Amino acid sequence: MEAKRLADRHNPVLDQLVLADLLTSGAFDRHLRRCRLRYRRRRDRLGAAVAEHAPTLRLAGVAAGLHAVVPFPEQGPTEQEVVADATTHSVALDGLGATGTRLAHIPLAWSSVTPTHPSTPTSC
Repeated sequence: MEAKRLADRHNPVLDQLVLADLLTSGAFDRHLRRCRLRYRRRRDRLGAAVAEHAPTLRLAGVAAGLHAVVPFPEQGPTEQEVVADATTHSVALDGLGATGTRLAHIPLAWSSVTPTHPSTPTSC
């Protein structure tokens, strides 16, 4: 710990020790597997809901990570209209228009498939 203190005073030692324990004990790998499964199930439910309620739309991109993107055709509702309508149905959406991207589609990203007022928090 003395070498750490002399070499780098910017990172908290306790945080690094906890992370090292998570990595060496296998707890971090178990946590990642649990979260990946949970996120995959959420994405699958989202894909099924999109297919049922908007059969002309499809989820785009890699089926991994914390979001899903649905490209919308140029003709049709605006991103703001879709986000507002989803909110009235207790579905939280974030539009990507604020990122300044210049796409031929209106992509929407879901950071989670939960109601806007979830009853219980989740760890993943």
